[in-house]
Amino acid sequence: MPRNLYYFNGPVFLENTRVYNLNKFMEIVEQENRQRALITVSNHESVWDDPILWGVLPLETLYSPSKMRWVLGAADICFTTLFRSMFFAFGQTIPTIRGSGIYQPGVDFAIHKSNQNGWIHIFPEARVNQSTSMIRFKWGVGRIVMESDRCPIVIPVWHNGMAQVRPLNGPPVRFFKPITIAFGDPIDFQDTLDAWRRGEITETEARIKITSTIFEALAELRDKTLRMKHDLESGTVSDDEGDLKDTIKP
Repeated sequence: MPRNLYYFNGPVFLENTRVYNLNKFMEIVEQENRQRALITVSNHESVWDDPILWGVLPLETLYSPSKMRWVLGAADICFTTLFRSMFFAFGQTIPTIRGSGIYQPGVDFAIHKSNQNGWIHIFPEARVNQSTSMIRFKWGVGRIVMESDRCPIVIPVWHNGMAQVRPLNGPPVRFFKPITIAFGDPIDFQDTLDAWRRGEITETEARIKITSTIFEALAELRDKTLRMKHDLESGTVSDDEGDLKDTIKP
């Protein structure tokens, strides 16, 4: 059985939730005096992805605003009423306006939080996608990485199952659906940023390269986790066990 695999049986999901590489991720979140921002990037299966998926984090992290993520959220969904606005604002959601591009106040604020070494979470597909293929990523994540004072730590996060828990069509919620969450390895963009600052590549080329690299890393993490999930369920040994080592938590 792989080492680093956690199972949760709680009221949040009402089902076993497999979580890969949580320990490695939490080491970065909990690092004292971290001198760089943390940026997590994930697919977007459901309007419930955030904050529900973060229920796998330790309670002391969930209750610590200085450690918890700031997330970019659509203003036309999260900030349409006073109650919603207060709920999402207190939940550290940054309003973004669809169609306003990467140069808007929400992205500016995300860069500001990055320069304070905060944790920013982004859904770069920019909408809920319950298909089997990822949508081309928006360039906002590239701008945040490029305009941060120090190169952020970028981690892909892939999850599966929320589309069945909260489908776009059908009942508002379906219980007893399995959830899988995988935290990938950090991506280092320092070489790309250095090449851009030396004038070896243009701003647009750097932004495209950063965004494309994150897309490819998330797609690779998705494929690797699906293979391991299949092997676990079939009782075979996965070739990916060395890359997604996890332990079992009762």
